[in-house]
Amino acid sequence: MFRGRAVSVTYKIDARHDVVYTTLRGRVSFAEFTGYLQRLAADPAFHSDMRELLDAGDAVTEEFGVEQMMSFRDSHVWGSEARRAFVCHNDLAFGLFRMFQITSAGVHGHIEIFRDIEEARRWLGLG
Repeated sequence: MFRGRAVSVTYKIDARHDVVYTTLRGRVSFAEFTGYLQRLAADPAFHSDMRELLDAGDAVTEEFGVEQMMSFRDSHVWGSEARRAFVCHNDLAFGLFRMFQITSAGVHGHIEIFRDIEEARRWLGLG
């Protein structure tokens, strides 16, 4: 628990399969997502070219706008060889992830946006 509520950004590293499973739930603040990136980068099991399956589900990211997405673009957690699948069910998150995908242009690996988690798993070779 974090300040009386569940942590909304969690991750699990499967080192054997070289993949990070990231989950966003409920209301996700910019500070929480930034904290997740810092924890991930410091995790000794993580390396920057791992695959990532990020499940945003129906998470609400009201604090995220163009400026915040650009700050993530300038972070250097993920390498250019990473394959990253972002799954979301609401249009706002889909649009924000799509903007990140376009503006990152390969800097943060190969990113694809999905509405279906099984399709994302197949794309990552996890299916």
